[in-house]
Amino acid sequence: MHATEFRILGPLEVVRDGAPVTLPGAKQRALLTILLIHANEVVPVDRLIDELWGASPPDSAANALQVYVSALRKCVEPERGPRQAPSVLVTRKPGYMLVTGPDTLDLLRFEELCAAGNAALAAGDAAGASDAFAEALALWKGSALAEFAYEPFAEREAARLDELRLTAVEGRVDAELALGHHSLLVGELEALVAAYPLRERLWSRLMLALYRSGRQAEALRAYQALRTTLADELGIEPSGELSALEAAILRQDGSLAAPGTSALPTAPVPAATPTGVVTFLLTDIEGSTALWEADPRAMASALERHDALTADAIAAGGGLLLKTKGEGDATFSVFRRASDAVGAAIALRAALDAEQWPDGAHLRVRMAIHTGEAYERDGDYFGPAVNRAARLRALAGGSDILCSRATAELVVDQLPDDVALIGRGTQTLRDITRPEEIFAVAR
Repeated sequence: MHATEFRILGPLEVVRDGAPVTLPGAKQRALLTILLIHANEVVPVDRLIDELWGASPPDSAANALQVYVSALRKCVEPERGPRQAPSVLVTRKPGYMLVTGPDTLDLLRFEELCAAGNAALAAGDAAGASDAFAEALALWKGSALAEFAYEPFAEREAARLDELRLTAVEGRVDAELALGHHSLLVGELEALVAAYPLRERLWSRLMLALYRSGRQAEALRAYQALRTTLADELGIEPSGELSALEAAILRQDGSLAAPGTSALPTAPVPAATPTGVVTFLLTDIEGSTALWEADPRAMASALERHDALTADAIAAGGGLLLKTKGEGDATFSVFRRASDAVGAAIALRAALDAEQWPDGAHLRVRMAIHTGEAYERDGDYFGPAVNRAARLRALAGGSDILCSRATAELVVDQLPDDVALIGRGTQTLRDITRPEEIFAVAR
């Protein structure tokens, strides 16, 4: 049996037995699109004429419409005999109807899959919901009805379809969060809130994904970014739901933990962030971009474990773990004592070395430690000491722990017997005038 498929979630396409069908002209394409928008509904002749020709149709519009319908029927049912009644584009008083279903129209299949995804979410089947929403979104091949962007009939429907698509994205995000894939979602959600800055549901999911990834400070910054946007654009405050989420993040409410975990993998936040002379510990995953490209799911799993191990080591050393905007797969921590920072780095390297990583996602983490005066504002750090620590980290290779001379002098007499500082010479740091004498922490 021959099958004609119609696609409007992207460029208008007609496919028959797997091969594209060439449509006869612009008016016929527009007519088919109108009928597909109203699939399985009778569209009156008068309405079709209004949509195709506007307020001033030619006297021949009705006859022309019949010609267009006849031409379309030959495209979608080429095997139909001259005396055989059409079964796809049928005549129904007072107009025409295009008969199709989820197996032959991508829009109907999309709506069917979204309904299945919502039902699965309601039933607690996060994996089933994720699969349904992912399959639904895969049907999209571009902007809906882009060919007719300036036509009134398409403008209304395109807006509706864009909303359905975004709602499906939000449903998939909810399913992925329920599956514990928060780290993998952060980048996608950051792009989504940039594209839809007034959509609070996306901001709430970004805040939750950041918090569950051990990035509490960034989650709170996201809330402030939304608050500023809403105030500037609309003169309003975030909804009560968003405000409640911010309060829950501030108190580290256990209800925000990822499914299957009793607590989030993050260090307790001290009553006050360290000030004065402090020690910064910066880490970064070597070759993380290539690891993401090779196997995103394995990398997402590995990154969650990396974050947990890092948070445990920092917390045990009495440090404060931050992940600042733009750091990607890196971490930023601050300690009141240099010896605690070095001890945390040594413990973290041992834990990372002992970890059984997923195939294709073995993580090598480079670290840098520098002691200097802190410039702190709103729970974040900046200034020369942070810049020097970042430049020092850039010189480290996989699994290296490098420290500056300032840190080395403070910890050299407090190191365990099996740990030594190995001189790496003096090197110039990019954009920093004073060179740095560098030491590697070796065990």
